[in-house]
Amino acid sequence: MVRNKSFQWMLMAAAVVLGLVGVTSCYNDADSIVDDGQEPLPVAPDSTLFQVMTVFAPDQLGDNGYADNVMQGVSKLIYYADTASASSIEADFISCNDYNETRHALENWLANPMSTVTGNVFTRRLLVLTEPFMTEWLDACKDQFRPTDEVLVLKTIQDDVDSFNSTLHLGNRLHGVNISMSEPVRMYYSMVRWYRSYMEKFYSTEVDIKHIPLFRLYGNELMTYRDSVVETLNEEQEEIVISQVVLNMKGTDGNPEPAFEMNTLDMRLSLILQAFNQMKRNNTYFPICDLGATNAVLDFFLLGGSYDTILQPLLLDAGPSKVERNYILRPFDRLLASWIGRWMTGGVGEMPGAEVHGHWDGYSCITNMWYVVEEIDTNDDDFGDDDDDEYDDNDDEDYSDDDAPDDGDI
Repeated sequence: MVRNKSFQWMLMAAAVVLGLVGVTSCYNDADSIVDDGQEPLPVAPDSTLFQVMTVFAPDQLGDNGYADNVMQGVSKLIYYADTASASSIEADFISCNDYNETRHALENWLANPMSTVTGNVFTRRLLVLTEPFMTEWLDACKDQFRPTDEVLVLKTIQDDVDSFNSTLHLGNRLHGVNISMSEPVRMYYSMVRWYRSYMEKFYSTEVDIKHIPLFRLYGNELMTYRDSVVETLNEEQEEIVISQVVLNMKGTDGNPEPAFEMNTLDMRLSLILQAFNQMKRNNTYFPICDLGATNAVLDFFLLGGSYDTILQPLLLDAGPSKVERNYILRPFDRLLASWIGRWMTGGVGEMPGAEVHGHWDGYSCITNMWYVVEEIDTNDDDFGDDDDDEYDDNDDEDYSDDDAPDDGDI
């Protein structure tokens, strides 16, 4: 199996520990590791050998955001154990240099359901796909799935699961899970409106808040984009025009291919820099960037203090940084650990077809954006609020179950 070698020692150690102690409930000191609101993983009902295999896209790990956050969620499994249970779990992942290598490694894993640590055949396996387009890779090897194997696709809803199942025919063993960004996107656009008022009042500078450039790593034919960004912006009172710039399109073999011959990081950064400069000339200061690991590079090269701070970009699925910029990080680490815990204690195919989570049920996104008001704040602070800038859902209005989306919605 092709893996990211820099992590292999850690994974082997984790697999050995997990195989010896089993994954079921918390250690005594696990409370210091589990996020607030995280429930301990319940005890598996019987002696079972589980495996969780997470597949990352090439160059996805190291993004200081979504992929690293997912990896943390899988890693949290080693902190749960119950020596009274004979159940155990091995956590592993695939991270290769290109898409063909990733597909080949996935096919090899599917055809070999034996533990390289214990030599035993896994009783149950869960395949976690970090990107929805990876489901197409399963078409050629779907007959290799055993009746006890299941698949979880992140960033998807029930409509996507139904669509994938039309060709994979996995039935209730195919699952999806998603976290909505709707609330922090509303926060961002509230800040955008405040920023326009601030610039017009104190600097007599006209600011365009109706044209929002959206930079995507993958095109619509590769991704379902169930992040609520476009939908939430379209709900605003202004007539917003969203212009999407895509770096990867779907190739003839189904793999992503660079658009506009943007096959190197330098070329991508050059394209984005040109776009940012054009935005400044048009008084459009609010790009939204969903660029995976390129977001982390933007921090250093374009947003690290040397570039004009008049731009106020929003980085999607990006984590905290030393650079002051707006970001949203969905808590897939907490959600994934919880989901896997429930999967272990249930039977094959008993998990829901798809789940949508968000601020209404305790999965608020992490962000450093301030709450702002439409009125201009004349205090000395730059953005209306010099209190703790970490998003605190206790300060938000009380959301009931009525605020949660209907089945199939974002």
